[in-house]
Amino acid sequence: MEREAAINAHEVANADEVAATGKAALWSAIAGVGHLLVVAVGAVAYPYLFDLLSAIAYGFLLPAIAVLHVRHAAVRQSGAILGTISGAAVATVGLAGSANIDVRPASLFVLGMWWWTIGKMWVQTGVMPRELGRITAALGLTAFALVPLEAFSSSFTAVMPRPVADALAQPYFSAAHLVLGGWLIALAWIFFRDGARTVAD
Repeated sequence: MEREAAINAHEVANADEVAATGKAALWSAIAGVGHLLVVAVGAVAYPYLFDLLSAIAYGFLLPAIAVLHVRHAAVRQSGAILGTISGAAVATVGLAGSANIDVRPASLFVLGMWWWTIGKMWVQTGVMPRELGRITAALGLTAFALVPLEAFSSSFTAVMPRPVADALAQPYFSAAHLVLGGWLIALAWIFFRDGARTVAD
């Protein structure tokens, strides 16, 4: 009797996770499009549209972070905790960085920490596609490299030749929106594909 109850509970849990993965696919896609729209049309009716799109873009990260936590915890507890904490920090610090330019270096730092942590874990464990893991880890290192450029770009550009100064003065936070948007859309596709396979099986 107890064994049957345990099996039924496990099946319900699995069904719940499949449903959560499907929902996370939708929310991740919306978040990804939101990040792209922040750059494309965020300046229209500023700051109202910009604030709305930023809230959607970062807020809808959370369901994906939750689904990833379950997958990560099955293979590596410490990595799962760090991935979840840094992912939540991307959402909160990213929102703050959208409103306050002084927070943007910190936003890039936590994004780098999140991407590096989960990307490395995907490569090592295969819990998510390893190729995406390699790309994600590389993006994490890139985000780390952009932190001092975002923080000290005004100091750098004041003493450098004009071509170099122009290159360093690029809007790295906007670039992060674009890359994060594309990455989230790719993640949404993987969630959708995995959910469809599970239902088919």
